[in-house]
Amino acid sequence: MKRIEGRDERIGIRGSYTDFGAEAPRGNIRFLGGASPRDCSSSSGRLEFARNIASERNPLTARVFVNRVWHYLFGEGLVRTVDDFGHLGEKPSHPELLDYLAARFMREGWSLKKLVKTLVCSAAWMQSSMPGREGLAVDPENRLLHHLPMRRLEAEEVRDSLLAVSGRLDEALYGPPVNPFRSAEDPAKRLWSGPLDGDGRRSVYIKMTLMEPPRFLALFNQPMPKVTVGRRDVTNVPSQALALLNDPLVTSMAQLWSAAATKDEAITPEQRVSRMFAAAFSRAPSEDEVARLARFAQRSAGLRGTDAAAFMRCQPVWQDVAHALFNLKDFIYVR
Repeated sequence: MKRIEGRDERIGIRGSYTDFGAEAPRGNIRFLGGASPRDCSSSSGRLEFARNIASERNPLTARVFVNRVWHYLFGEGLVRTVDDFGHLGEKPSHPELLDYLAARFMREGWSLKKLVKTLVCSAAWMQSSMPGREGLAVDPENRLLHHLPMRRLEAEEVRDSLLAVSGRLDEALYGPPVNPFRSAEDPAKRLWSGPLDGDGRRSVYIKMTLMEPPRFLALFNQPMPKVTVGRRDVTNVPSQALALLNDPLVTSMAQLWSAAATKDEAITPEQRVSRMFAAAFSRAPSEDEVARLARFAQRSAGLRGTDAAAFMRCQPVWQDVAHALFNLKDFIYVR
């Protein structure tokens, strides 16, 4: 096949595709600096266009990127309208900070890893998520960053957390995508079902289709793949709670986690629930939380008719505990 290089095109008169006017030379977009010389006269100009977008002479790209990363970490951007930096968008709450981070981002070679490290090592990130009374009185919307806002996990993070805590997560990189689990297949639409847990693969490797996106992820506001979304919706609806209670993926991960938990070296229920709590929430439980979970386990054992000798080895009892931990709000929120 003959390769067609970039070429100048004639202007369609009033948008017509049959009536053409003068030839328009290839060039850069005006607000990005206008025409720019091409490295090769026969090239399409796309390489030069990309270089103009990712250029230190065009800090808008870096500011938009930095703002989006801030939004993903803190729950909302320094500019709340992450998709609109124009006249209709909101002004930044901290313009000097945004400019500083954008300049540093470009100076450090446009490195996402360095940017994330800078943000998560900052004093703003290390603050408590519990606001003080004075801060709330002065700044109820937390635009001055007097506390770290609590953030709901995104859909993929909820699923990956279930896999990680249960010990099923496959951290391998790359490889082919995995079909999502479906209760019914449709060969005519090429909708095939994959394993319930996706072979443990992270959610980024789940195959997406416009006809039927993964239902579990859709419940937690994963956007439709047909549109670009810079800021996802965050809802708190009954269907999400019902999914964490009844979805087969959740119950399967609770079963897997409990099977491993019953093989640990814990002697008392308090020891085991403390370990499970720390694994689920990455923090040590309080004495009250330990006592309540231990009572819950004992109550489950009583309902199942499990005697004291078999209590610590009874997998269904500890599956109930694991399932309960998955359904606590702390599991799907970052604070």
